Amino acid sequence: SGVCAAYTHYFAAVSVIMIFLSLLTHFIITDNKSKIKNWILSVFISVLLYLPWIFTFINQLSEVVHDYWIKPLTLNTIINYVWFIFSPSNIFHSHIELLGVLLLGSYIILFIYFIKNDQKYYENFVLWGLFVLFLTIFIGITISILVRPLFFDRYIVPSLGVFWLTFAFLLSRYWCYKKIFVPILIVVLIVSCMSSFTFINLETNVYNNYNDLDSFLSQDSIKNDTIILDSGQKKFILNEYEIIEYILRGYHNTMWKNSYYDLIVDLNNNKTVWLFSSEVCNNILQNCTKHNLTIKKYATYNGVAENGVFENQQYTIYQIFL
Repeated sequence: SGVCAAYTHYFAAVSVIMIFLSLLTHFIITDNKSKIKNWILSVFISVLLYLPWIFTFINQLSEVVHDYWIKPLTLNTIINYVWFIFSPSNIFHSHIELLGVLLLGSYIILFIYFIKNDQKYYENFVLWGLFVLFLTIFIGITISILVRPLFFDRYIVPSLGVFWLTFAFLLSRYWCYKKIFVPILIVVLIVSCMSSFTFINLETNVYNNYNDLDSFLSQDSIKNDTIILDSGQKKFILNEYEIIEYILRGYHNTMWKNSYYDLIVDLNNNKTVWLFSSEVCNNILQNCTKHNLTIKKYATYNGVAENGVFENQQYTIYQIFL
């Protein structure tokens, strides 16, 4: 399962490495030499199974080192990692910040109580679930500082399983202490419910947004029309345009037009030409003006950013005329 996770995502691989290191440290602390032999064998097999991907990893790493979409690391970015773990939403909302703070406080209380009441806490392997998460974040931050920004909040997800398993273990230790157990359990349930509502609301908005777009593209009246995507957009909002292109492929042969001569030929052949573009990167809009083409705004909708938020950035459908 560790190797499969490593094939799924590189920071899942980092979390798996942290689990292996946690196991080794635990075996050393508990003086369990027989398990160390098993550990060595397990590591050897895992590395062997991952070797076929090493050359791909090296090639991809050489590419992202020179150019990648993640923004430079800031203090706010690091705070957002913590917010991503404990909040009802991975996006900061002032009206629910208290819930994230309460859940973080609950974790700190449980951890402190456990350390105080268990004299041999360092021998308890389940605690390493906490370190797997925070060591993964530490590695991500270190790489982002030394190499280039390569760590994003959702890359924490692979290590959250062992983290919340540890949290559940710590909480279960205080089942008899209702003053601790009940309030913390209530906070966990409230945050979980809020997370579910936030997710459902986001997915509903996304569905409605793209359902409107799909309704426009599925019209029989435009099936023979020319559809153009602003190729200048592709580098900056690849996720958005992959979605548009996916929808388009259901009804049209999508074309990335570089030649405005071809565009004028289409118009001369009495074809209706539709353009998808935005205010951010309007190369085609500017060039259409240069070539004396008339542009008429047909419809506008909000794009969904990488983090799932509807930004002010608008994506517009234009109709082009001679």
